[in-house]
Amino acid sequence: MFEVINATSTDYPPDVSEFDAEGVEREASVTVAPPRVADSPVALECVLHQVIPMGDCHLVIGEVKHVAVSESVARVLEGGRIHPEIEALAPLSRLGRDQWGLLGEIRRIRRVPFSEKRTAR
Repeated sequence: MFEVINATSTDYPPDVSEFDAEGVEREASVTVAPPRVADSPVALECVLHQVIPMGDCHLVIGEVKHVAVSESVARVLEGGRIHPEIEALAPLSRLGRDQWGLLGEIRRIRRVPFSEKRTAR
């Protein structure tokens, strides 16, 4: 979806829908009114928490109300919890202007649960 993501990131006027202009299919959200991108493997449904002015930009902080994860990128963990597999997602990050970042080297290290840690040294 790289090209579509880039195409929808331009400065559309308020009366033009990026969905319609770029032919992006909508899907109903569960907890918020705006639709989400149907083909996205992960969607975060958020409500506005705070807007912080920063120079000539704004930092927008949202509160996540619902997370939708496609089965194509989901992995079932111990205890039945579902978690997206980062390699399957192949996430992009917008760095600014015409620059995008791709996922680099992934390092894994097990987090030891507190119950397994020795409390006496």
